Amino acid sequence: MTPLLLVLDFDGVLFNDTRFKRDYERLFARHGVPRRIHRAAYAESRALHHGGYRHDLHIMLIKKHIPTLQLSRIERGIEELLAHAGEYFYADTLSFLHYWRSRKERTALLSRGNKFQKVKVRASGVARFCKPAIVADTADKVAPLRRIIKAAAARQVVFIDDTKHMVDAVKQNFPHILVLQMVRRKEQERSARADAIVPNLAAARRFIERRTGP
Repeated sequence: MTPLLLVLDFDGVLFNDTRFKRDYERLFARHGVPRRIHRAAYAESRALHHGGYRHDLHIMLIKKHIPTLQLSRIERGIEELLAHAGEYFYADTLSFLHYWRSRKERTALLSRGNKFQKVKVRASGVARFCKPAIVADTADKVAPLRRIIKAAAARQVVFIDDTKHMVDAVKQNFPHILVLQMVRRKEQERSARADAIVPNLAAARRFIERRTGP
């Protein structure tokens, strides 16, 4: 069997971002930020930063609505929440990562974001399995994935992401690699280009082994 390199997204694939966002919103609520203001500022911050998330911009936009907001307390709360990022892995994440490590197959992480995402990824501890663990502040993942694929040399590459547009872009640019879409939530838009759509990492593992086995 050709050696594998699995390139994995973080949020929605390994990390339960829905549960994390819920607790993140509750943190702000404890400091007097209504859900309506939190969500509006969150959406505006992502729009201003081309879809990425910057927590400093988000807080600044909230403060426009709530001038008395205690920034230092919010920042401490965020630091404490991020320190527990490893507790937000999906139940199947660590067994999946351990399995491929036991098979001596390589895994890499490719996520989008900036400082906030980098801290979250680092605090989760995923880097002990994924080398490299890249958080790219880019519009898509095509350019950083191209560098990863080039460095992988003769390995067969498998890419797993949860978003339709990322899956579509990767399959269009790299038709020779195996591309899976992780759909853990019913409301997710599904890709027509993916080699497979899977509901969890156990299903992903079974599909990968069927397609890459001897």
